[in-house]
Amino acid sequence: MNYLFASILAIILFFLLASYYFARVIIYPRVRPYEEVYSLKVEDGTLDPEEWSNWDKEEIWVDSDFGYSLHGYWLPVENPVGTVILVHGITVNHFASVKYVQPFRKRGFNVLMYDHRNHGKSGGKVTTFGEFEKYDLQSIVDWVVEKVGDDSIIGTHGESMGAATCLQHAAIDQRLSFVVSDCAYADLMDLFLFRLKYDSKLPGPIILPIASVFIRLIARFWPQEINPVEMMPSVETPIFFIHGADDKYIPPVHAQQIYEAKARGYRKLWFAPNAEHAMSQPTNPEVYDIKIGEFLKKIDIIE
Repeated sequence: MNYLFASILAIILFFLLASYYFARVIIYPRVRPYEEVYSLKVEDGTLDPEEWSNWDKEEIWVDSDFGYSLHGYWLPVENPVGTVILVHGITVNHFASVKYVQPFRKRGFNVLMYDHRNHGKSGGKVTTFGEFEKYDLQSIVDWVVEKVGDDSIIGTHGESMGAATCLQHAAIDQRLSFVVSDCAYADLMDLFLFRLKYDSKLPGPIILPIASVFIRLIARFWPQEINPVEMMPSVETPIFFIHGADDKYIPPVHAQQIYEAKARGYRKLWFAPNAEHAMSQPTNPEVYDIKIGEFLKKIDIIE
C-alpha cells in the first residue's frame, strides 16, 4: 500500500512539475538579445545594413497601459498613402520585421515597427501571446493617429505571434483599414497540444490544464482565451491571410480555419509554396511583394 501511495504521489508530483515548467517556458520564452537579432537578420539576408542606415527614421517610445514603455522606430515617407505597423514574432524584435518594410514603403506607406512587451528594448516581464499585446498594439495605433491624424489609412502586418496579436487587436479596434496576418495560430491551446505531442511526447490533455492554472497565477491570463479564430466572425476589417505551405511549427490548417471563420468583410488567403514557418517572404520575395500589392489594390488602398 505504501509503495502504491508513493507511486501515485510521484506521478502527481511529476505532472505538477512538468506543468509548471511548461508554463514558465510559455510566459518566459528565451528571447534573443537585441543586437543578436540584428546580426542574425543581416546574416540571413533579410536586413541590409546599408539600407537600414539610409532610411529616414526616428526612434520612439510609446507608453503602454500596463506601466512600461514600448520601443520602436518610425520610418516616414514623403506624401504617404497611409501607415503600416509591423508586428514581429516571439523571441525576436523589430529587426525581424525589416524584411516587410519595402513592400509597403515602395507603395507610399509610412512604417512603424516596435518591440513586443518582454522583447527587444520594450518593458514588460511576461509574454501573453496576444492577451496584453493586443492592447499594446492599440497604444501604438493611438501614437500613429496622433502623428498622422484620425482620418488616415492605418494597417497592421504581423508574423507568427505578431500576426495572432494583429488579429486579436482587429477584434477590439475599428480604426484599421487592413490587416496582413502571416502564419498566425488559430487557437493557442490547439497549438500547444500539437507542440507538446511532437516536441516532448508529453500528454498535453493532462499537462495543459494544470499549466494553464500556473499561467493564470503568474501572468494573469488564461491561454484558453487566446483563440483568434473565435474572434473572426465579428471582424469586418479586410484581412490577407498568408501561411507557409510547409510550415511545421504552426500548421497551415490554422490559416484555413481563421480564413473560413471570417464571415464579414474582404478576406484573402495565400499558401506560400515551399515556405516553412515565418519564411513566406524570404522564400518567395517577388511573389510576396506582388501579393501585397494585389491585396492593397483590391481593397482600394492603392491604385
